[in-house]
Amino acid sequence: MECERIRKELEEYKRSHDHGGPVATLRTTSSRFRNGSPAFVATSIVKSSSGNSLDDGERRTLERKIADLEIQLKALSQLRMENQRLKEENGALVRVISKMTI
Repeated sequence: MECERIRKELEEYKRSHDHGGPVATLRTTSSRFRNGSPAFVATSIVKSSSGNSLDDGERRTLERKIADLEIQLKALSQLRMENQRLKEENGALVRVISKMTI
């Protein structure tokens, strides 16, 4: 699966370029795939001709995309919580209305 391939490439990149902290969370990328969001452009994860590292431009591009994915994941989480709250409120209103009609 493409998601697994991207995850492996990111893990490999993180191992070869340890900057004291994680470059990205893989959970956001895989969550975006699971949630049916537009496909992540896998072509941007391309190894350089040496085969063991990404150049700075590719690294920055990946970091920006990952930051964008994290923001979208946070927004998605907030929307899900609000959706659940509205469902509960709707159920309560239906119960009140049904008691009023009796």
